[in-house]
Amino acid sequence: MAQHKRTGTVGNRPTLKSIAERTGLAITTVSKALRGDGNFSAETVQRIRQVANEIGYRPDRSGVGLRTGKTYTITVAFDHSEDISDFERQIVSGVASELSGTRYELSLTPVFKGMNEVRLFRGIAAMRRADGIIFTNTSPQDVRARLLMEMGFPFVTHGRTALQPQHPYYDFDNESFAYFAARRLAAKGRQRLAYTSGSTGLTYLEHTLAGLERAASETGVEIGQVFPSSGVSPYAAALHQAICDAARADRLPDGIISSSDVGTLAMVDALHGAGVEIGRDIDIVSRKTSSILDFCHPRVETVSEDLMEAGRVLARFLLRSIDGEPAEDLQIVGAPVFSWRQE
Repeated sequence: MAQHKRTGTVGNRPTLKSIAERTGLAITTVSKALRGDGNFSAETVQRIRQVANEIGYRPDRSGVGLRTGKTYTITVAFDHSEDISDFERQIVSGVASELSGTRYELSLTPVFKGMNEVRLFRGIAAMRRADGIIFTNTSPQDVRARLLMEMGFPFVTHGRTALQPQHPYYDFDNESFAYFAARRLAAKGRQRLAYTSGSTGLTYLEHTLAGLERAASETGVEIGQVFPSSGVSPYAAALHQAICDAARADRLPDGIISSSDVGTLAMVDALHGAGVEIGRDIDIVSRKTSSILDFCHPRVETVSEDLMEAGRVLARFLLRSIDGEPAEDLQIVGAPVFSWRQE
């Protein structure tokens, strides 16, 4: 049987010619409309894009790069350690959601424990493997951010730094979270509070401690910290062990402010095993970044951050930074959402 040659394709990949043949328009018209150039009617542009979507057309990124000097790729450097639960996944999902419908594609760059991130980031920027980078877990003098600023390479961070001039970022208001969580526990009669976190040296921890100190000065509560047990991994297991040890030594606080969902679950289990009743012997206020605590019993009070929305903002800010918008217009501190139970 004779084989009919498919037109308008390279291999099995649809091309501009494929769209032109289906719409009856010139290839140059199709190309300009997809780029947003030319003075075409909204109906024509919509028709071209609809056909492009139907046949699965994707631009030849190498050709686009030659014309524009861009890769049309955004990379998210995400922590690949075993201590990360849903945090990075939700941010990545938000970024991907925001990029859908744009010319940009998402690339993931895993960061493993002990990896030289400065070398990694320098390679991405110097070799133009992407047009911009999104990353998390910032420190006040973050060496990754400093490097990218010196190289003039677009980036945006989840979390702030103390670097000057400032750069684009989205951050959660950790100071308000800690302040109002401590005030809430004080209002419930708790006097010996402790904060739990597995991180040190990060900017968010400085903001958190500032909020706790402000609450302590106003209410007179004591503020301590529950440190994860050394030599135990991952973080949730280390925190579980620390709570068990504190319960056996009769040195538990009567109020805990937790920095993570998974850490809170570990503590709830440890307290239950030690015969400590939440709501009677101790109260917990937890930062909430997923739905996991909705299925925790007994329920704990929470302060929420929408990480999907954070990811969308990060992607939006990075695209605007790539287009040359100033950093001072690309900075947001997201407000926490408090969920207090009715007494």
